[in-house]
Amino acid sequence: MKNEITTSLEEKIKRIRGPILILGASGFIGANLFKTLLRYRLDVYGTVFHRPAWRLEGIPNDKVLQSDLLVDTNLDSLFKNLDPKVVFNCVSYGSYSFEHDSEIIYQTNFILTAKILNRLAQREIVCYVHSGSSTEYGDQNSVPLQDELPDLNSEYAVSKVATANLINFFGRKKNLPCANLRLHTVYGPLEDASMLISRVVRLGEERQFPELPTPEITYDFVYIDDVIQANIKALQSKRGGVFNVGSGAAYTFNQVVAELNRALKTNLEPDYFENPYSFTQDWTEADLAESRRCMGYEPQYNLAKGIDAYFASGKLGLSI
Repeated sequence: MKNEITTSLEEKIKRIRGPILILGASGFIGANLFKTLLRYRLDVYGTVFHRPAWRLEGIPNDKVLQSDLLVDTNLDSLFKNLDPKVVFNCVSYGSYSFEHDSEIIYQTNFILTAKILNRLAQREIVCYVHSGSSTEYGDQNSVPLQDELPDLNSEYAVSKVATANLINFFGRKKNLPCANLRLHTVYGPLEDASMLISRVVRLGEERQFPELPTPEITYDFVYIDDVIQANIKALQSKRGGVFNVGSGAAYTFNQVVAELNRALKTNLEPDYFENPYSFTQDWTEADLAESRRCMGYEPQYNLAKGIDAYFASGKLGLSI
């Protein structure tokens, strides 16, 4: 029997006015969202920069649209031919440590979004939902309030904050139905193997742990199913809103290790090293008050439940 949350989400998905377009459908978040939507309806399409796209294995070819979105004519053709009513933008560059080209960061995260919003403002759409990032808070090592000013620490963070402000402007001043989801540390099936939870899960199955940054670093880890829930619920949020998406709890790396040991029934001890990335935060925790009030967002997974669901998926240790 389906639980109430799953049934409610299915009903919401079926009621969305389509077609639905997912930009960046080959990424971790985009692919999970794409596959979830396709379970309940057929008018869902996703873009990829190149093929093959390993995360999209099994998806019909006619649903996958190959396109370089940084080319203006490609954007024009995409919107003209598909005429989407809902657009989820999961395109991003700079979140991985090896993505450090500042020009591409701004082109992909800010300039591309500006081009998309300007085109959508001339069309009839239900909503544009953007995948933002908790890095927009920068060095705010606490539980920053939803509208607290950022303390930026990287060009990636600058590009994401600029994009959040752009979305807010289009919503408030141009009356475009749009929202920015400030995603915290997302994990789950189809995650790249280089990311923290994925590395720990994969190597933990082999009865070892990777080296980890200092054990006191604390993140709000949010399971991918809660992120999908937030994307769907954002369609009915206020225009131009910025909403935190997390579990609403903070977990140290020590707690992550403890949960993995519980799931694996082991007692493994990792080696720790000093965090080498100056742009990463030491503490993140999502203030969910606005997300609850405006979207009805309520996380369903704490860390233990999320890790159990990750193992149950059987999709561990994949890589770009």
